[in-house]
Amino acid sequence: MLLDPTQLGFVAIIFGAYFVATVLGFGSSVLSVTFGLMLLPLDMLLPIVCPLNLCLSLYLAVRHRRSTRWRDLFRRLLPLTCIGVPFGLLLFNLRDMRSLQLMFGILVVVLAVLQLRVAFAGRVGDDKPLGSVSRSAMLIGGGVVHGLFSTGGPLIVYVLGREIEDKGAFRSTLSTMWVPMTAALLIDYASIGLFTDEVFTMIGWSIIPVALGLMLGEVAHARFGNRMFKRSVWILLLVGGVILSTRAAMSF
Repeated sequence: MLLDPTQLGFVAIIFGAYFVATVLGFGSSVLSVTFGLMLLPLDMLLPIVCPLNLCLSLYLAVRHRRSTRWRDLFRRLLPLTCIGVPFGLLLFNLRDMRSLQLMFGILVVVLAVLQLRVAFAGRVGDDKPLGSVSRSAMLIGGGVVHGLFSTGGPLIVYVLGREIEDKGAFRSTLSTMWVPMTAALLIDYASIGLFTDEVFTMIGWSIIPVALGLMLGEVAHARFGNRMFKRSVWILLLVGGVILSTRAAMSF
């Protein structure tokens, strides 16, 4: 059975998104959702992307578990993000998401611009860890956004990007965080009946491009220097935020 143009385009998007996500430790949802929305509706797109994300996160979390900052993960990261996820799921189930998508896209653009200004200017101390109140708000907000769009990365990455310098620890810690958060989304999507035959067909077509993206991404990850790595993270966020906010604004 041959792929039609829509399916072929989606498969190409999935390959690119999961290649980037394997290199950086996040980004699969941002890229898949922002570009995938050009081809598929959100209610169909998220239940396709979510199980693929879970597989990628599990692979990276298990394979690179020795690099994970386990103490930080269980004591300072997961408890706060998990507070926000149920609220995000509640808002998603209401299905009125245009304004929320626009706000999310604008926030991502602002955070990315601020952090790129620091990264390229090279000012020491501008990227120090956030204060406890700001940090907690960002992590809870990241949980809310993850529940809404299956992509809490931008806010959570903003926090961890200031705290974890080593790219391997950054990637493995993020990947391990996504596992329980994404599993919660899968349960919710199943409970409201989003897993249709068409969704399962698209998941099946996506397996090979995900595997290829993962293998090539592992090779590319080893070639990234820390400075290039951090800049790539924020450039990715900037592009994703611009696309998200533009599409949301045009939908009104």
